[in-house]
Amino acid sequence: MRTLRIIVLFLLAAVALSSAAPAVASSHKSKAIVFVHGLDAIGTCPQTDGDATWNDMKRALNDWGWAGGGKNLDVAYYKCDKNYAHWINHHGSHGKHSASGHVLKKDGTCCAHTQDTSIRHLGYHWAWYVRDHFGSRCIEAVGHSMGGLIIRYGLAQVQRDHSAFPGSICVQDVVTFGTPHGGTLATFVCGWLQCEQQRGGSAFLDWLRNHAWEPDGSGGTDWTVIGSYDDFPVDEDSAVNMGASHKVKYLGSNDIGHSDYMHRTRTVEDADVYWKNKPDPWFACYDCAWPVLWAERALWAVNQ
Repeated sequence: MRTLRIIVLFLLAAVALSSAAPAVASSHKSKAIVFVHGLDAIGTCPQTDGDATWNDMKRALNDWGWAGGGKNLDVAYYKCDKNYAHWINHHGSHGKHSASGHVLKKDGTCCAHTQDTSIRHLGYHWAWYVRDHFGSRCIEAVGHSMGGLIIRYGLAQVQRDHSAFPGSICVQDVVTFGTPHGGTLATFVCGWLQCEQQRGGSAFLDWLRNHAWEPDGSGGTDWTVIGSYDDFPVDEDSAVNMGASHKVKYLGSNDIGHSDYMHRTRTVEDADVYWKNKPDPWFACYDCAWPVLWAERALWAVNQ
């Protein structure tokens, strides 16, 4: 009997560890990945640096067999953003769907965006960018912080057949890092519209909860949401507060702050996490993948 009990416990442990990340059914590493950055909460000419934000993750993905060669695309929207592959600003109309916070581009032509541009409007531009660049072809998407809300809102309005949005876009998988799906108290220190929209209980976040709990593109979308106990602006529970099928929270022992997710490319699996796959309960794992590798596996898995 003792031997039988040991065999049963071993099998149960094997099952648990095998579900620590979405199962890989088949590879689709030739698909483009679109990376969406978050809020610039400081700049008067708002800007983020695409190379500094995404290059570590993009290099790791290229090393792991993703297409690269122009297919891993970071996108910009702020006036002074720099080192990005593409801009979403010229897709769709600047006069439609919660239009706000527009300024002239640095070359004096219309238009770029500020922190007073509604996240709704950025989601609209992003949806049209995906449609214009990829048509009916499926893509992968990764959002950091507010970037995850842009993806979530844009995808939801396409799914809802909103008249201002494209009729369909195919987004196979979405991964969000430190996205305030449940809001963040940190945005109370700034007065811009994007800060107001990310506060817990805002009309925008209430709309997402009621109408975009787990939005799907054409053919379905598999969501993985990742947070950290060391993420000061976005606490670990807010980062997973949506209907994603896969949720991950990195423990404080990993020292992963808000801007660290995309740079943790370690391949030795010794991270400490809580994780769950819908509808299972939370599990603890002390030899799990670091954020970029976890995201890579999530993007690689084919929807079942």
